[in-house]
Amino acid sequence: MLKKAKIEQLSKINLRYRILQMDGESYLVDADRPFLISYFFPWILSFIPHRAYPLTKEEVQTLAPSDLSKVLNKKGTRKKGFASAFGMGTTAVLLSKAFPVEKYLYFTSHVLNFGMLALVFSLVIGIRIWTSIRKPMPNIVNSNHPIKIYLVANDRKHRLLSMIAPTFFAGLVVFSSCAIFSNIAQNFILHIALLVFLSLFVFSGNVLFFSPVVDYKVNIKSLRKDLFKS
Repeated sequence: MLKKAKIEQLSKINLRYRILQMDGESYLVDADRPFLISYFFPWILSFIPHRAYPLTKEEVQTLAPSDLSKVLNKKGTRKKGFASAFGMGTTAVLLSKAFPVEKYLYFTSHVLNFGMLALVFSLVIGIRIWTSIRKPMPNIVNSNHPIKIYLVANDRKHRLLSMIAPTFFAGLVVFSSCAIFSNIAQNFILHIALLVFLSLFVFSGNVLFFSPVVDYKVNIKSLRKDLFKS
């Protein structure tokens, strides 16, 4: 049975956990997914259950942002992507007109070219692994018995985007990597593009599409104590 639920961000920036409000109760939801699925099958992430840890009222008051912050976060989340893209694009155009930086963005060393490529992959994947390994709130995660839940966004466009975007970003990662390997353009901009596309790909499951802007429906899978009994 699907139940209506809302997602809230924590008061402090956290890539892994969110607060879930459902039937008057609050849960700390682990937004992370299995390692192999996150990398190789990100388009099926919607079918993988999350762990949700029950929260007391005191814990919610400690973790959740204020009412004003919630409103500002929702408004900011809606506009952040468009504003950031527009701002970076405008800045890049103005800088390119004001300063002839093109000649400083190219390099001829193949070793430096492939070294930059390896650095980008190591940095992004390393941060992704670190996000999955670390447990920033062990007092809640280790003491509270989790339930397993499926989260489905009410917005069809959001669901469609969450399935298509990882494949799109993966294609851009492959294209950027091939451009670097084939020396189409030994340009620092290509490495920046690869960094952006790879980050969007590996974090698409638990950052981009686990948003407080969208309402969700929740299906409770099982209680952990029931699993021990069976």
